[in-house]
Amino acid sequence: MNKFFKGLLVCLLLFSASSWVNAQTETVTVKGLVTNASTGELVDGVNVVYEDDKTVGVLVSQGRFQLDIESTPPFFLIFSGIGYQERRVQVTINNFQNLQVTLVESTTQLDDVSVLGESNEGKGADLILSAFSPDKLTLADLKHSANLNLYDGLSTLKAVDLTTQSYLVKTVNTRGFNTTANTRFTQVVDGIDNQAPGLNFSIGNLAGLTDLDVESMVVIPGAQSAQYGSGTFNGVLQINSKSPFEYPGVAVQYKAASLGLQKAPLGGYGSNGLANELAFRYAHAFNDRFAFKVSTTYIKADDFLSNNYNDVNGGDSDLDDNPSYSGVNVYGDETGVFLFTVIPGEFKYTPIFRTGYKEEDLAINKVENLKANASFHFKPSDSEEVIVGLNHGLADAMITGDNRIALRGFSILQGKAEYQGRKLSLKGYFTKQNSGESFDLGLLAKQINLYAKDNASWFRHYESVYKYGTIFVDSLDHKQAREFADSGIGRSEWKNRPEANSDEFNTLKASIVNDAGPSGARIVDNSAMYNLSAAYKETGLFSNAVVNFGVNFRQYLPESKGTIFPDTLGNDISLYEASLYSTFDKEFTEGLRLHGALRVDKNENYPIFVNPIVAILKDLNAETNLRLSIQRAVRFPSLREQFQNQDLGGRVILGGLDPIIDGNEIRGNSFTISSIYSFNRAVEADLEKFDQGTADYRLTLAELNNLDILKAGIITKNELNEIRPEKVISLEGGFKSFLWKRLFIDVGGYYNGYTDFIGIYRLVRVQTSPLIDLVQASKQVNNDSQSREYYVAGNSKESVRTFGLEFNSEYTHRLFIAKFNATYNRLITNTSSDITPAFNTPELKMNFVFGQNSVLKNFGYRFNVRYREGFMWESAFLDGMLPTYTALDFQLNWRLPKLNSDIKLGANNLTGTRYTNHFGGPTVDRIWFISYTFNTSSN
Repeated sequence: MNKFFKGLLVCLLLFSASSWVNAQTETVTVKGLVTNASTGELVDGVNVVYEDDKTVGVLVSQGRFQLDIESTPPFFLIFSGIGYQERRVQVTINNFQNLQVTLVESTTQLDDVSVLGESNEGKGADLILSAFSPDKLTLADLKHSANLNLYDGLSTLKAVDLTTQSYLVKTVNTRGFNTTANTRFTQVVDGIDNQAPGLNFSIGNLAGLTDLDVESMVVIPGAQSAQYGSGTFNGVLQINSKSPFEYPGVAVQYKAASLGLQKAPLGGYGSNGLANELAFRYAHAFNDRFAFKVSTTYIKADDFLSNNYNDVNGGDSDLDDNPSYSGVNVYGDETGVFLFTVIPGEFKYTPIFRTGYKEEDLAINKVENLKANASFHFKPSDSEEVIVGLNHGLADAMITGDNRIALRGFSILQGKAEYQGRKLSLKGYFTKQNSGESFDLGLLAKQINLYAKDNASWFRHYESVYKYGTIFVDSLDHKQAREFADSGIGRSEWKNRPEANSDEFNTLKASIVNDAGPSGARIVDNSAMYNLSAAYKETGLFSNAVVNFGVNFRQYLPESKGTIFPDTLGNDISLYEASLYSTFDKEFTEGLRLHGALRVDKNENYPIFVNPIVAILKDLNAETNLRLSIQRAVRFPSLREQFQNQDLGGRVILGGLDPIIDGNEIRGNSFTISSIYSFNRAVEADLEKFDQGTADYRLTLAELNNLDILKAGIITKNELNEIRPEKVISLEGGFKSFLWKRLFIDVGGYYNGYTDFIGIYRLVRVQTSPLIDLVQASKQVNNDSQSREYYVAGNSKESVRTFGLEFNSEYTHRLFIAKFNATYNRLITNTSSDITPAFNTPELKMNFVFGQNSVLKNFGYRFNVRYREGFMWESAFLDGMLPTYTALDFQLNWRLPKLNSDIKLGANNLTGTRYTNHFGGPTVDRIWFISYTFNTSSN
C-alpha cells in the first residue's frame, strides 16, 4: 500500500509540474459551422484536425465544432468525412471565432474519418478509437432509427448482443461471455460508469439519459481496460448527452406502442399489451458562460411475458405424465429428489420435483419508470467547463439475475461534479441504489410451498403413495402421488397447496414479499459506490505526441442486511479499487501512428497488476489503413463474485473468497454436479446386470459398484481454490478502406487468451462428509432434503481461448444508404473442468440496414433485418438452447419544419417471429409504434 500511495503522489506532482509548464503555452479556441455546399444543411459526423498535429482533432456535431489549438493564427485545419471531399481551411485572427466552412459531397479521405469522439483521456483518445474499430450512432442515426427506443438501435451494430430482460431493461455486450448481469462490459454516460453498485452491472437505461438528451452512442468492442478500468474486458458503451450551450430550447416527445400484435382467438387482431412514453427536455444558456438543462421521462407499459412452460429437461410439459417436469418459467419446482422406481421390466432413477407456480402467477407483468436529470454548466473560459449534475431513476420491472427478480420501487440516484479544462480534468461522482420492495420469484414460490408442507414430508408422501398406493389411490400413478403430496392430509401442520390467485395465495404472497428474513422473498440491496478521478493531457513532452496521465479511486459500500452479502449486524463490508494510467500517442512518419498505454490496478483483496497496450495504425494510401493492437488486461472479481452469500431457494450462490466458501463448509462436503449425473447414469446401466434379490438390494449393489465416480467428484482445496483475478491477452487487427468514393469497408479480427477465467462451479453439498462416509453421502446426493445445490464463483484451471471476425460496410448514395455487418464469434476451447464458461453468443449474427433520412423533402424511411444464429445459453438461472431467428424492423418519418416537429411510425419484428435472447427470459413479439417529437432547438 505504501508503494501505491507513493506512486499516486508522484503522479499528482507530475500533474502540477505539467500544468505549470503548459500555462506558458498560448491556446486559441476555434469555433465554427460546417454546412453542405449543395443543400446548405448542417453537416454531422465530419472530422476537424489540426494540420500540424493530426492527433489534435474534434468531431463536428450537427454542424458545429470547437477546437483548442496551441498556436497563433494563421494555421490550417483539415475537414474530412464520409461522403465529402476533404477541404483545407485557413484560420486567421479574423475568423477563428466564427469559421464558416462548406463541404462538397462525394470524395472522402480515410485517415481521420474513423475519429468518433473524445474521452476524458484527451484528444489522443481519437487514435484509440481508430485503432479499435468502434461503431457510432449519431444524432441523425438515433433520430431515424427503425426501433422503438435508443437501446434497441444498438442491436443493428456489429458485434453487439442486446439482451432483453423486460420492456424496460436491456443489457449490452460484445464478443461473447454474455450474461444478464454483465460485469465484463462497461456502460459510460458522460464519462461516468452507471452500474448499479450492488449488482455490478448497468440496468439498461433505467436511470440514464432521456432519449431527448442523447447526442450519440458509441460501442467499442473488445478489451478496453487501459482507458475504462479493469472490468472492461468485452467492450464499452459510451453515451454522450447534449450540451445546453449547443442544444438550448424545449423538446417534448410522446411514444405509443402496441406489444405483440397477433391474431385473436375469435378472428381479427389483438394486442398483448400497450406502452406509453412521455419525455421532456428544457435547456437554456443565459450567455456563453452559464447554462442549465433538465429532462425527464415517464414510461408505463405492459411488460413482455416470460411464459415458457416447457420442461427444462426436455420432457413432457404435462405434470400428469411427467413427474420430472420443471418448467422454464415455473418456480418452486427446482426442489427435487431422484426416486428409484421399479416398473415391471424396468429399473430406473426418476427425478421428482415439487409442484411450482408460473411467473405470471407470482408477478404482474407491468413496467413503470420515472427518471429525471438536471445539470448546471459554468464556463470560466472558452476552454474550461464546470458541471454539477444529478440523475434519478425509479422503476418497476422484471430482470433476470441468478433468479427472475421483480423490481418494485427500485431506484438509483447518481450525482456528479466535474471540471473539464484544456489540460486537466477532475471528476467525482456517487451512485446509490435502493431495492425498494423488490422480491425474488424463486424464493417466493419456495416459501409458498414450504407453508403447505416441508420438503422431506412432501417427497416421503410422494414416494410412499407412488410405490405402495393407499386405500383410495393406486400405486405406480404419478398423477395421484402428486395430488396426495400436494394435499394437507395427515397432520394439522400440513396444508393443501394454495391455488394460484386464490385469496389464501394472495394473502400469503403479500406476507412473503414483505419479509426480508429467512422465510421471506424480499431483496434488500441499498449499496453505494463513490468514485474520484483525475486526468491530465500533455502535448509538449515529445514532438507531435500526446501524453495522458490519470488516476482513479473507487469505493464500494454494499448494504444487504445479510440477504445477499454476509453484511450482518457488526460485519460491515467495503471494497476499494484504485488505478494509475498513462497513454502515449504519436505520429512517427507520414501515415504511421502509435498508441501505447500502461495501467496499474489495485483491488483491496488482490495485489497490484500492471497491464500494457500497444496499437499501431498505418495509412497505406488516402483510402486504406491497417490497424494492429495487442494488450494485456485484468478483471478483478466483482463485488458479488467475491462476497455473495445468497439463498435462492433451489440453490445457494456463493462468492469465491475463502471466508465465504469455508463459512458454508463446501470443501470436503460437496460433489460436482457433473459427477453426480455420471454416477446416476452408471447406476441405471448397472441395475440390469444384477438380477438377484430385491429392488433395493440391486440398487445398493449398483451404487456401491460406482462409488469411484462420486469419489472423483469430491471438492477439496485442490479442486476449488480461492477466486483470483481473471487475465486476458488480446490480439486484434484489421483494415478500413473506401472504394469508389462511396463504399466504406471495415474488416477486423481478434484473438483472446484467458487465464484464471472466472466462471461458476456447480456443486451439491451433502449432510454427511464423503471423506468420512462415502456410502452414506451417496444416498444423500439425490435428495434435496439431505443436500443443497451450490453455485460457487471460481477460476478455470485451463486456459480459455476465443476468436472472432467482424465485417462492417456502408454504401452512401444520393437516394439511399445501405449498411451491412456480420460477426463471427467462436469459443475455441471448451474447458474440461467443472466450471461453466457460458460463452452465450451466436456464432454468426448479421444486420442489414437500408433507407434514407430524406428521400423526399421532409420524408425518410429505414429498414433493418437482424439475423441471429441459435446457440446454447448457460447461466446460474437456467441453461437452454435459443433457436435461430430473423427479425425485420421498419420506420417512416415526416419532418414538419414549421411546427418544429417530427412524426415517426414503425414496427419492430414486423414478421412476428417470436424470440428470446436469453434462456428463461421474456418473449419478444411484434411491436407497432408511433412517436411525435416537438423540438425548438436550432440543432
